[in-house]
Amino acid sequence: MKKIFFSFLVGLVLVSVSWSLPKFKDVPDDSWASDAVYGLVKRGITNGFPDGTFRGSEKMTRYEIAVFLNRMAEVLENNQKTPQEAPWLSGQIFFRLSKALTNATTTNNFDIDRAYLTAAGPIGKNARGQITLDSARNTGKLDTFLKYAYADLDNVVQEKLISGITLTTRVGLQPTYWSPWVDKILGFRIVAKSLSDLDAGIPSSDFGLAIYGRAIPNEFLATNYFISVTNGNGYTQAETNAGKNIAARFDTQLTPYLTMAIGGQIEDASRSGNGDSTANALIACQFGIWRSYFEFLRGKTNQGYSLAGLIDLYDLESMLPYQLFARLDNYDPNKAAANDDLVRVIVGTSYLFNEQIKVIFDYNNTTYGIAAPSNAGQTTSAVSLRTQIDL
Repeated sequence: MKKIFFSFLVGLVLVSVSWSLPKFKDVPDDSWASDAVYGLVKRGITNGFPDGTFRGSEKMTRYEIAVFLNRMAEVLENNQKTPQEAPWLSGQIFFRLSKALTNATTTNNFDIDRAYLTAAGPIGKNARGQITLDSARNTGKLDTFLKYAYADLDNVVQEKLISGITLTTRVGLQPTYWSPWVDKILGFRIVAKSLSDLDAGIPSSDFGLAIYGRAIPNEFLATNYFISVTNGNGYTQAETNAGKNIAARFDTQLTPYLTMAIGGQIEDASRSGNGDSTANALIACQFGIWRSYFEFLRGKTNQGYSLAGLIDLYDLESMLPYQLFARLDNYDPNKAAANDDLVRVIVGTSYLFNEQIKVIFDYNNTTYGIAAPSNAGQTTSAVSLRTQIDL
């Protein structure tokens, strides 16, 4: 696994370095439209056709217009999400009222699931920083600790060395390669985290160094990448481990409706060897009001999959602002042992009171194998009423 993963990374790096800003055969430097055409290329909106032409005098199909406008919208959204002028402060609060239906070991409670406070802003020119405080009831009381604290150095490669690829360097306590990205697809981390984080134990943040950005080899294929080296202890532990976690994720929007991603992590890599390794794959679809994904995880000892879907009923003018969602997880913590897996089913609905307040009702049912390391042979179920408030 280690050799395959590193070979894959090396191959991708070599391909990325070979990409360059195209020079169109049919757009001479003295053309009246030259600056505009190559301005779009630099911004990642178009790369022309595979034969090296731009075909500026040809008519566009509706498909080509859709791809062009979608790419332009992505660039605008990314620019809007990046704080350019002034620092900003935001937060989230998650409340929960839970009721166990089976298994008396499940706690009935009315509590704060999580509370986040984030401060972010520019650090001089072409750099920005973020600090996020996380509050959770981990030790019987509400503990507050650093979830994220990092600095980003923007586009250090695109402007100086290689065109056609953006590269941002991130250093500090930061999101890891997989879980936070998956959780954003449906936006229901409040109900259940990604399979990698929830069951496989890969933390959603850690301390280290990462590079991420976007590579655009042609008009219809653009790949986002995230490569990191972290200390591998997780955000709640002291960073004293000599071994490092080496991880990467590559995700591509193949069509306006289909996204695919692959990733992987080598844990505790050091001179003495390495610990577990994990590979991830995901395919996500979006058709109008419907979003879904299939996630697969496989490690040296464990494996699992997750199938999830969501319907945005509030997108229909004739209906109320509701969402319906469902998820099925199957996780095996030890492939060498029989009957130790768990099967989890989550279904629910959410109501958007306004743009910043969401009320969620969900049902969670988990069945454990007779040889499971915890709750062996049992079935646990509960219902929860949750509120998410974005400050």
